[in-house]
Amino acid sequence: MKHIKQLFALFLCLCLFVGGAVPAFAEAKAIDIYDDSYYYYYDRTFRVETSLADELKALGLFNGRLNADGTVDYALEKAPTRVEALVLYLRVLGKDQEALSQDWEHPFTDVPPWANKYVGYAYQMGYTKGVKDDEEGHLFGSGNATANMYLTFVLRALGYTDSGEVPDFSWRDPQPLARSLGLLPYQVDTEDFLRADAVSISHAALSAEVKGGGPLYERLIEQGVFTKETLTEVTGLGAVYAHKRLSAEEIYAKCSSAVFYIEVYDSDGWITKTGSGFFINRSGMAVTNYHVISGAAGLDVYTTDGEWYDVAGVYDYSVEEDWAIIQVEGTGFNYLRICSEEPAGGATVYTIGSPLGLQNTIAQGLISNPARWDNGVKYIQTSAAISHGSSGGALVDKYGEVIGVTSATYEDGQNLNLALPMSYVMQAYTEGELYSFAEISSGEIVGFLTLDVEEVYLNTGDFYPVVCTADVYSDGSPWYMLEYYIYTDGIIGASWEGWDGNSNQLILEAVESGATQVVVWLYASEDVDEYGDLIDPQILDTQLFMVYVDTPQN
Repeated sequence: MKHIKQLFALFLCLCLFVGGAVPAFAEAKAIDIYDDSYYYYYDRTFRVETSLADELKALGLFNGRLNADGTVDYALEKAPTRVEALVLYLRVLGKDQEALSQDWEHPFTDVPPWANKYVGYAYQMGYTKGVKDDEEGHLFGSGNATANMYLTFVLRALGYTDSGEVPDFSWRDPQPLARSLGLLPYQVDTEDFLRADAVSISHAALSAEVKGGGPLYERLIEQGVFTKETLTEVTGLGAVYAHKRLSAEEIYAKCSSAVFYIEVYDSDGWITKTGSGFFINRSGMAVTNYHVISGAAGLDVYTTDGEWYDVAGVYDYSVEEDWAIIQVEGTGFNYLRICSEEPAGGATVYTIGSPLGLQNTIAQGLISNPARWDNGVKYIQTSAAISHGSSGGALVDKYGEVIGVTSATYEDGQNLNLALPMSYVMQAYTEGELYSFAEISSGEIVGFLTLDVEEVYLNTGDFYPVVCTADVYSDGSPWYMLEYYIYTDGIIGASWEGWDGNSNQLILEAVESGATQVVVWLYASEDVDEYGDLIDPQILDTQLFMVYVDTPQN
């Protein structure tokens, strides 16, 4: 069998921290991907959007029609016209009264009289450019607003540009930037765009970062649109701390409620493992490790307020880099801001997660190395504690901003822990649709190989068992095997003892003096041939160790 040369590099032994039992794959059941229970359907009853509209109205940013029974009709089921969308977003910006304060010039010939001041103000501020010139003059556009048009309005108002030599986004496709800023909650339908969707985007814009720093709500407070106390009472956003160095107590108070406990279950409803995750916007977008969700039929998350929430699906993930961006059903969550600066060695950091299922445990440490490369992936090495069940938790800096996803540790060391940088995740993340767990797991095999040694010292004639443990995840019942290779002939002999659960012992026999490397591969396949050999096997993981014969141990 051919071996790929780059796999011969010295990969350090990592232990991925997922609490709970690993299923025995000889007994695993295949998940029926056509089972409706694995797919996410959003029922457009507008319950979430009505709640958001109520909050915007309480802040003076949205209006509705008062019904005879005292309820408010927001007409959420209707598609907004271009003019209505423009007025809506000006109100959300707190510019309603400013727009009405005077007559603003604009070149458009198709604007209804009642909207002239709004459209003129938006034109003078550079928020809108109209659609085209024709025989009737420069047109604003009388059709319905699209999601991309409304997002373009909002992004321009937040200071981002779609023109110039280095634009921040394209008006033809503003969704990638909008999603990265948290402007596209899971309930937004970008195809059949309604007033309900405009409300969701507008509410999300309150906590979106204005270009140059700080969330929009801080600007609105400074402008006197509403007070911090009102914002806190209505939405809870005003309770966010300012950007300053925080004590451990303040870090915990600010960040712990944005981190949650995860339970992963199989198609029979059994819990197979546990982990951690954290919100990156208030509309339920969250981050965890891929190995936490791998092979799942579904996930439940438990937040610090004692509530359980379903996970609707996965936006994007990377098996190799071990991250996943998921959507938790719900809104109004506390979330962690993503640090925009590169981490520095020696800086104080904190881990927050659920080690061994102990929800929201905080630990303090230092950044031991801001760029520790392992197996082709860059990590932040930290002395802050990480344990089983911490996978997917948050590594936060002294300002309470998340800088990494707690991912792994070196088994044989002390305080040698790894977190995947958030900048790494967000740069690799590609905006897309929401996938079910069945869709991302279908046909995929993921595995990790762990050895119980890095070095072995023997005398001639000695025998030594190296324990090799294979953790393999799939939605089916995969076959897997181990293979070894000894670099220097004649120094040692080796043979497999046989499988005991998901572990096998490689028995070493010291033959003559010298030193050699030994590499072990973990292979897997969905099927075997008539001779019991894997069909089209794939390499899941590789580990190496050194053997010294008749050599004194340092």
